[in-house]
Amino acid sequence: MEYLPKAFFSDEPSKGTLTEWRTKISTHFHELLVEEIADTGDSMGQMRRLLYEYRMENDPNSYAIMGIFVDRIRRAPKCFAMQFMAHIWNHERTHPVILQLNYLGFHIYTTGEKPNLLCSFYFVDSLVSWLALYDMLTLHVVHTKTKRSAKLHFLTREAAQIKTMLSRYSEAVLAELQKIDKEKANRLKLKMGA
Repeated sequence: MEYLPKAFFSDEPSKGTLTEWRTKISTHFHELLVEEIADTGDSMGQMRRLLYEYRMENDPNSYAIMGIFVDRIRRAPKCFAMQFMAHIWNHERTHPVILQLNYLGFHIYTTGEKPNLLCSFYFVDSLVSWLALYDMLTLHVVHTKTKRSAKLHFLTREAAQIKTMLSRYSEAVLAELQKIDKEKANRLKLKMGA
């Protein structure tokens, strides 16, 4: 209750629930900051991965933890995202949509009082390329379930700004992926040499 937002609680949590939460927080604090974090590969959670990578070089202090936490939040789909109004179109008609762009990729929502997520395309696996020409934004994407590619066309006055943001985010994601690949290769060399 002291640390979490009041919106998390519909009713006062019981003493047993509070005790359970305190135990979990203490246990995870000890696991992440005192014990050595085991590298479990791709099954590692994002926060654990960020702490693992940071602790390979330094011991975390309060400022480092704050930076790691902000980095983790930055990777959440709705955090630090820019929204743009647009119309997705095909040869028959157009539909108004909300385009949301963040560190993970490109997300398309319906318009209205309660926007619903229509689909997401991520830099890592499904967002291939983009082109902005006047008020037209074209995305070349791969649908992850069917593995089929398509080109999506959007009419928006912010096409050039969206293209710039996509390029900036993709460069940051590429640099991070290259760093992760290099670390994996180094760990593999260490295993082979041992």
